[in-house]
Amino acid sequence: MFKSELLAPVSDYASFYQGLKAGADAFYFGGKAFGARAYAENLNTIEIKEMIDIAHIYNKKTYATVNTIVFEKEIEEVIEFLDFLYLAGVDGIIVQDLGIVNIILKKYPGLELHASTQMNIRTIKEARFLKELGFKRIVLPRELTIEEIINIKNNVDIELEVFIHGALCVSFSGNCLFSSFHGGRSGNRGKCAQPCRHLYKIDDGNESYAISPRELNTTEHIKKLLELGINSLKIEGRMKSEDYIYKTTSIYRSIIDDLLIGKIPDYKEMNKDLEILFNRKFTKGFLFNEKNEDFINTETSNHIGLFIGNVLNVDKNYISFKTSEDLYFNDGLRILGDDLDAVVINQLEVDNKMVHSASKGSVVKIRAHYDHKIGSKIYLTSTKRFLNETKNSLLPKIGIKGKLYLENDCLNLLLDDGENVIIESSNKVAEGRNINFLDRIKEQVLKINDSHYFYEELILDIKQMIFLPIKEINLLRRNAINKIDEVRKNKYKEREIKDFIFKKREFIRHEPLLIVKCLTKEQINAAISLDIKNIITEKVVLYNYYQEKYPEINFYYYNSRVEEEKDFNNLVTNSFGNIGEQISSWYLNVCNTYAVDLLNDFNVREIGLSTELSFDDIKDMTSLYNIENKNLPNLLMYAYGRVELMVMKYCPINKDSNLLNNGCSLCLDKQHYLVKDENNYPLIKDKFCHMRILNHQVIDLSNHLIELKEIGVNSFLLDFSIEDEEEVKNVIEKFNLSLKDNLTGKDNYLGHLYNKVL
Repeated sequence: MFKSELLAPVSDYASFYQGLKAGADAFYFGGKAFGARAYAENLNTIEIKEMIDIAHIYNKKTYATVNTIVFEKEIEEVIEFLDFLYLAGVDGIIVQDLGIVNIILKKYPGLELHASTQMNIRTIKEARFLKELGFKRIVLPRELTIEEIINIKNNVDIELEVFIHGALCVSFSGNCLFSSFHGGRSGNRGKCAQPCRHLYKIDDGNESYAISPRELNTTEHIKKLLELGINSLKIEGRMKSEDYIYKTTSIYRSIIDDLLIGKIPDYKEMNKDLEILFNRKFTKGFLFNEKNEDFINTETSNHIGLFIGNVLNVDKNYISFKTSEDLYFNDGLRILGDDLDAVVINQLEVDNKMVHSASKGSVVKIRAHYDHKIGSKIYLTSTKRFLNETKNSLLPKIGIKGKLYLENDCLNLLLDDGENVIIESSNKVAEGRNINFLDRIKEQVLKINDSHYFYEELILDIKQMIFLPIKEINLLRRNAINKIDEVRKNKYKEREIKDFIFKKREFIRHEPLLIVKCLTKEQINAAISLDIKNIITEKVVLYNYYQEKYPEINFYYYNSRVEEEKDFNNLVTNSFGNIGEQISSWYLNVCNTYAVDLLNDFNVREIGLSTELSFDDIKDMTSLYNIENKNLPNLLMYAYGRVELMVMKYCPINKDSNLLNNGCSLCLDKQHYLVKDENNYPLIKDKFCHMRILNHQVIDLSNHLIELKEIGVNSFLLDFSIEDEEEVKNVIEKFNLSLKDNLTGKDNYLGHLYNKVL
């Protein structure tokens, strides 16, 4: 059975220390910027350097999350941060932005590159592309099934990392723009406002947490992942407390260790503790083929806790109940009745006596905030027991072997940690008069309790009587320990930063034009009738039919964001497996010149710009690229349409898992909507029963084409979804006019064009 790496989150330096005590093999962390958890405490550079050093002393690895998209004006700052991480000795960088990928590959030789789950690497072809590009590891999307992971594992020699516990996104990894377009806080920049955790209606139904996922829990499936040889098992939780990180890490450490020696873990007790830590109800996730109906918790988006009893008696604001778990003073409870009541136990009675703790099975009396009904459910949401476990746990020591001997009249201390051997020498010794002084030397050298080490053995190989001041013996010991620390810290002392040089290129740019994306035959016919020469469709049958019937028109197949790669002569791709002489999608998040430069390495014919770019962001990017290259590639801008806010494997229309993916057709009876605050978000199904949530607002940049052309954009995408044939014609006619003349009509919704995303 493979000994997979247990990868723990770091929210701050204290949580790193707790994860180290709990037995994590590696840690992933963010700095104060450019990480996908911007609202976590995160670490400053001093803390990062200290953490990396301590981790390396303990032979653990550290991976920095630089996995946000980065705008042009931020590049200098992110390079400065990468320089620091590289020289500080970080083991790897987790990335999403193609520009950052390009920078790391060319500036930081030997630095491990890990593809963030935000890159949504789902197929063999994509995995091979990243392997050839220079990636060491893929953090797999949480939507993949175990069968899909096995397929990648068996066909591509690249490390695989899998999430095993924690919060889930309902959207396919890296495919969520909901927070970006509603609130202006980009999930791709680590600032997600979590709109998935809000109340919604489906059409005119009742309000519920319709798209709020449960917490991932794979405790009982870890054996399968170890048997498959998954390289890294990842706990989500960089927004969580140090107590959460300690306890969760220690539970999964125990499971892995038990399984490796053939012991069956106590899953029942472990899962009880995990419910107390944080629980929105648990799911085994799509990783282990969870049922559609068991993936979402429609009742609450908050921590529920562990059920421990029902209210037996009510006396004003006091309630009594029989607890199924041990309780302690200052434990947190949640009482579900007519009113949701969160209680911290500050009075605890058993048999009419005030106590500081109560054993499970006791009938206890506590003070609540409300009069609750008999039968109301009580949940344990936090416990002092966890705080005590965290506080009382100890950092393990590293075993070393030592030897004391004389050479050249100096006392030498040799330390051997199994990988490194260091020798530290004293000043010359004097002749001794007391044979017992050798025992005193050994006694002083053994005093390393304040270090990271313990002696497995310390050999004293000295036959003659010597003398050395105690002060010098202590100095010898301290210097030797410091030296072994330094050797273990400096894993990458030969690192050297390279210069980044843009490759000079010549591009043939076409005249400004419209590219139209259509879902239906009627929309395509409308585009053809208005002489559109570049049309995108995501249906193979429509692509084949129209390409044959109208060979003078460029038809493109749209390789959707969560689809296995298709090979067509004309392709719009969201997949890294199809990067080549095609059009790259506007959802690939190209945000800076370094990303453009990387795509140009693969001769991409038309580069789609991220929908999260503002006018100023694009201007910054094209201005710099013109300076570096004297020429721009063809650049495509999303100019009209309802942006895909999410792509979900979960179907909110049909919660019956027996019908899911079996052509139930419930989404075809009419146009369905996700509804909030009188805003209707269209729900569109693809051919794989994936559900797309479209924006309720329609981007329309028709009044701004001239200024966009001036900064280098020469293709404008019109993305039609639920529009009828007449609406399509009206939009195309307006944009055709705008390409020739500067329209000055009233603006509607411009997306991020002049509303820069955070």
